[in-house]
Amino acid sequence: MLQNNDLTLIEVKANKQPVAIYIKERNFVTHKIKLYKNDVLYTFSDGFPDQLGGESKRKYVSKNFKKLLLEISQKPMNEQKTILNKTLEYWRNGYEQIDDILVTGIKITQ
Repeated sequence: MLQNNDLTLIEVKANKQPVAIYIKERNFVTHKIKLYKNDVLYTFSDGFPDQLGGESKRKYVSKNFKKLLLEISQKPMNEQKTILNKTLEYWRNGYEQIDDILVTGIKITQ
């Protein structure tokens, strides 16, 4: 859990297994989450946090990515997309993108 002023980021951990057919397949855990008006739900791959960049060619890391999501969560979704794209470009600092990057955000309006 991460907090910033009156905002709280709650992480629901995913299963550590591939989505495709796998030798040791197990059932996925189902999570039920109560959502309220103005909550924002994000799902994302490890691509953004694992991206190498900065001055030392290090990973962006999950902690920094979650802080960024919390900081931008109250902005309009199209502005969040712009901020994420600009942050990634700045972080990459000319380095090649090393993985697929998926970030999905959904704002609850009712």
